[in-house]
Amino acid sequence: FLKLQQSHLPEIIGLRVTDESGLVRYGEGVQSGTPVDLSDREHFLLQRDNPQAGLVIAKPVKARINQEWVIPVSRRLNRPNGDFAGVAYVNIPVAYFVRKFSALQLGSQGLVALRSAAHISMARFPEAREGGGVVGQFAISDQLRSLLKDNPSSVAYVAPSPSDRIERTFSYQKLTNYPLYVVVGLATQDILDEWRWDAAQTAGFVVLVGLTTILFGWLVVRSWRRQLAISDALRESEQRWSLALESGNFAVWDWDLQSGKIQLSKLGKRLFGFDEDEIGDHIAEWAARCHPDDIEHFLARMK
Repeated sequence: FLKLQQSHLPEIIGLRVTDESGLVRYGEGVQSGTPVDLSDREHFLLQRDNPQAGLVIAKPVKARINQEWVIPVSRRLNRPNGDFAGVAYVNIPVAYFVRKFSALQLGSQGLVALRSAAHISMARFPEAREGGGVVGQFAISDQLRSLLKDNPSSVAYVAPSPSDRIERTFSYQKLTNYPLYVVVGLATQDILDEWRWDAAQTAGFVVLVGLTTILFGWLVVRSWRRQLAISDALRESEQRWSLALESGNFAVWDWDLQSGKIQLSKLGKRLFGFDEDEIGDHIAEWAARCHPDDIEHFLARMK
């Protein structure tokens, strides 16, 4: 039965049962003839001495079967008459939580800690050396201790971490169904570095856009000046050409066959006997002045 239940919980080391004296009697990893005594463990004593203990999540310990840091989670077993019969417990590896925490993107100096309601450290990332008291330590910042007086479900605060004195922006979240809470901290330096990097990228983009705009504007101005110079030169050339022709009593004219538009110099209109504003600039106005006897000849020559 225990093996079947454990197959649904692959993340735990073992699901086991002790007798009333604390000896492990059943469970995965228990070697026959090698007694494992848990009578001195915190969770066993709490269950033995308190029939109403319910679910007990004890502070991390080193498992006596495989020597891995684990978090014992237990329930009391009673005989039909209510007497203590032992405990059923699982050991959840501290490394299981550390792996989960390590997947979070928290910067180079980010921190995640799982603690009990009594502020005992259950798991932490990044891990510190065992001698540093990461597992089982009680130290919390004065800011957090002050904020927890009103028993909030979540708070945010800025404080140096008691373990490494690095200032972080922390977020505290209490777990609803268990006497545990999680604290996540982002180092102030990491936040500033990320902000500086974003600011540098933005500034670089602005400079690039500015240089591109200046270059584009310079190209536009250069093109405009070039076109202006060409237009001035063309106008000057046309004026000289027109002056030269008109001084010899030659009319300058142009006819756009597609649009029918006519351009005629002032002298040209005078040579035809029209004032400057007397006739328009479309071929239809000139065709309308053709003598009726000349229409057919006119159209034939036009074609």
